[in-house]
This record gives sequence, structure tokens and C-alpha cells, in this order.
Amino acid sequence: MNKSYYFQHDYNAAEDFKISALRIKHGMQGYGVYWYTIERLAQANGKLPVWFIPMIASQACVPVELAQSVVRDFDLFVIEDEFFFSNRLLGQIKFRMNQKEAGRIGGIRSGKARKRTVNEAPLEGSLQPPLQGPLEAPLEQRKGKERKEKKSKEKDIKESIIPGHDSVESVTPDPNGLLKTKSARPLKNYVEDKDPILTQAFGIAKKHWLEVVHPGWDFGGMQGKSLKELLGKIRRRVPDADRDVAEIIAGYFGKMCEKLPAFFQDKDLNVLNSKFNEIIDQIRNKNEKANRSSKVTFDDVTFNV
Repeated sequence: MNKSYYFQHDYNAAEDFKISALRIKHGMQGYGVYWYTIERLAQANGKLPVWFIPMIASQACVPVELAQSVVRDFDLFVIEDEFFFSNRLLGQIKFRMNQKEAGRIGGIRSGKARKRTVNEAPLEGSLQPPLQGPLEAPLEQRKGKERKEKKSKEKDIKESIIPGHDSVESVTPDPNGLLKTKSARPLKNYVEDKDPILTQAFGIAKKHWLEVVHPGWDFGGMQGKSLKELLGKIRRRVPDADRDVAEIIAGYFGKMCEKLPAFFQDKDLNVLNSKFNEIIDQIRNKNEKANRSSKVTFDDVTFNV
């Protein structure tokens, strides 16, 4: 189920002195880029890496210099440890998460209270003392429910995906709840057609591929399939905290394209997908030979497992 959240937008935001300075220099185009950047930050839980700014410019169809200026020149955002964010937006996100957690705890308490009331209530017309436990269903009904639950668990295990592995053991549950391995089977791609995160990342990455990396190239069904698989492989390599942020997954794809070895720079997505591990190894080897700063960089996060 899709959920849409919102952030507060003051009706007089345009009159803020920092926003006024932005509008004086860049006009309403700069004002629009500011609010678009806020939306992207909100979707990414409040923070984005600074190397994602060109992606924002590409999505907003404005020059990169304008997007860089909006983020850096008017004290509207904080840049820290290669990430940028808005303190006010982070506060709103934290408030929303606190409300969500309070609702979850309240729901748990309410459920326990209802269960306790049912367990303690006597049967109507009965002179027997209250039951000490929940009413049990008839034997045949319980057995049927247990068989359905067992089949559902086995199906979930068979369809599960273990990120970061090239193959996975087929497993079945034992009576103790542990997993017993049977035979190895190939790991299916970390791509689900109905996965909203990868669907959104696919749209961003496709636009970047056709407008920035190889403008004018054809993009058919095979190219689309390869791009989905490629994004799935990238998703397995990114930090756990970033796996559910489509913009960051697509941003890693853009950085990979930017750092492609010379041999692969004119190759299509089918080749990049099939040679993904080789490409990453070459990029990593090149980075190890270069003199890099001690700070954590995109290369450290993405290409080192």
C-alpha cells in the first residue's frame, strides 16, 4: 500500500530573508529547485550525499551550477561529512517517527488489554469459574490452520532472497524453528517487478542513462531488463540504511557510469550487467592505487564489500 507523507510548508516561506536572497539571485526557478530539493530529502529520510546534487539538477531540468548554488550559497542547508540536510526537515521527520512509535506502542497495549478482557470474562449462563486461557478452536479447525501456516512458512523461505550472496541453500524448517540445508540453488536476482523502491530507482537511472551517459541511444526491453538486474546488484552492495532510498541507489548507478573503465564506456547495459563484478573490481583496483583522503568516499562505501 502506498503511503504519502507531508512536511510543513509555511504560507509565508517566500518572505524568509534567506529565501528572499535566493529569489533575488535565481528567481522563481531557484525557489522551485529549493522546494524540489526539500522533497527529495524528505523521501530520503532527511539526508542526501553531496554528489547527488547533479542528479537533482538533472531531474529538475536545470543547470548543475544552479542546484549547487541553491544548496551551498544561502545557508538553507547544512553540509556535514559529505552529506547535506535541512535541520528543520530533520526535526519534522523525527516528530513524525515519534508519533508513529507512540501509536505502535499504544496499539500493543490496547491489544493486550482486549485479550485480557476476553480471557477473564465468564461464559454466558455458566456457573463455572472464568477460563484461565483463551478459548481453543475445535481440533480439526486447529489442524487445518496449522497446515496452512506451515505451507505459508515454507513458501516464504523458498522465495526469500539473501543479499550479498551468489547462491542460497534451499531450506526447510525443523521442529525447533531452525533451518536445515538441502541443496544449493542459484540466487534469483534481487529485483522484484512490484518493488516500489527499485521501480523508482529504475526511472531515475533510465533518465540519467539516456540524457547524461548516452544521449540518443536506443532503450528496448532487453536494456530495461538489464538495468533492473544491474540496480538489484548495486542495491546488494550499498549500506543497509540506504537500500530503501531509490535516489541513492540510482545515484550509485550514476557514479559507476562516471567511473567506468575505458573499455566499457561505449558498451550497452547488457554488457555492463553481465560484466558487473569485473567492472567493480577494476574500479576498486584503480581507487586503491590512487591517493585518496582519509574520509569515507563513495568508492569506499559502494565498491568495497
